[in-house]
This record gives sequence, C-alpha cells and structure tokens, in this order.
Amino acid sequence: MRTFSFKLLFIPILIIGFTFQSCKKDEPEPTHETTTPTPTPEPEPEPQGAPNPSPAQFGKKTEKSDGALIAIKTISTTEAGGQTIETSIGTGVAYFTETSGNFGSFADAGKVELNSKELEIQENMSYVFIPGVLDPTGISFSSGASWTIAGKGGTPAFTASFSDFPATPSITSTAGIKKGTAYTMEFEASAADTVLCGLYSGSVSILKGMKPVNGTNSITFTADDTKDLAVGETGGFLQVALVNFSDTEQGAKKYVLINESVTTKIVAVD
Repeated sequence: MRTFSFKLLFIPILIIGFTFQSCKKDEPEPTHETTTPTPTPEPEPEPQGAPNPSPAQFGKKTEKSDGALIAIKTISTTEAGGQTIETSIGTGVAYFTETSGNFGSFADAGKVELNSKELEIQENMSYVFIPGVLDPTGISFSSGASWTIAGKGGTPAFTASFSDFPATPSITSTAGIKKGTAYTMEFEASAADTVLCGLYSGSVSILKGMKPVNGTNSITFTADDTKDLAVGETGGFLQVALVNFSDTEQGAKKYVLINESVTTKIVAVD
C-alpha cells in the first residue's frame, strides 16, 4: 500500500511519447488552477500533474453518492519530425466512503477489479490501476468497463458495468503556445455529459469545464493563465477529457460510474 499521486498516472504516457524524441519532461507540483462557468465540475483543492479524477471534481454527480468508479481511456499525442505519434493507455480509479457524499476520507472496500485487472489500494484508501512495464497499455475498454467490488465494512460486494465511453476527442489547435498570451484550444468532440479541459506546464495546472457540443469546441486560456508556463519544445501539455455518467444502486447505497475518454497533446511554449 502506498500514497498515490495522479502525476504518476501520466508519467507512463509521457515517457512513451518522449522516447521518440529522446527527451523527458519533469512535472513539479502545480500551484494553481482556474475553473469556468456552469456546468464546471468542482476542482480538487490540490491537483497534481494531470486532471485529478476525484469525486469532488464531478460536483453534483457524486455529492450524494457512496463511491465513484472511474474508467479512463487516454490517447497521448506527440508531434515529432512532422509526424503525429499516438499512444493509448487504459486506467481506473475508485473511491468509496462510509458516509454518503463525504469524500473527505475514503473507505476500504476490499478487492476492486476493473475488467479483471486489480486496482491497488493506497494509503488514503483510494484505488488506482497504474500500467507497468509488463502491461504498458493498461486496461482494454473494447467491451466497456466492468467493475467487481469484493466489499468490506459498510461497502457491499457488487458488480456493475457501464459501456458508454464518449468518442475520443481530438485537439485540433496549434501545438505551440506563446507565454503570457491568450491561447484558444480547439477540439473536436461528440456528445458527452461534460468535458474537462486542462493546461499543464512546469508549476502551472489549470483545469476548466464546459458542456461539449457535437463538432468543433473551443475554450480559452487567458494571458494570466499562460504567464508562468515553462518555455521549451515540450514546455507543457494540453488535455481534453470527455465524460459520461451512470450509477448503480446497491441496497441503500448509490455508486456513480464514470467513463472518461481523454486526449493529451504535448505543446511547445515560447
């Protein structure tokens, strides 16, 4: 059992992408984030690395639930030598609580599996699956997300499935950002319950939410948002996460099922 930083969740993605360029990006702890109008999910107070898929981040969808089961399908995009390199990785995160809506602390729910892959319990009692050397692409979601919870304490044993992943979004705006200048990120998306858009660079961690429309979407990071970006060919990365929700009731307990389709794009900053 160990403490988990969501920064670790994205290290395998970044390393795979950067092996084609023989370089590596460090990610210090972020210092701030920004949110935008309704239906903006509530941000995690101290985000780490990439968007932290926590119960609080999804606002009213999880505020009265007894747990959140989050399946994450990620495409990482790196542009190198005029070519676009894509890497796909599947992961999962789960949270349980003894008191409905109280995610200030998490509960041990026994063994937790997603598509027959066991998630590792952390010191704070959250669960996560991290792809490893022997399993670099992580969990396959070709047949959706199927959860098996062994149950423990106030959490019952149950199974639940949710197959509705949004189509993977595509970031179409330029892969270059000018520090201290407003940047509009454009992306193609299909129908989804919500979308989270992130900009990450050095000590900067900015997360914004909106309701996506079919086709072209855009969201702007202001000059103030970009003033502290780290300059370099791989100065930062953009991320778009389309999110769908479902839920399952187990007796008096309610658990939210969350499927995310995420695109990550490395960007240059000058």
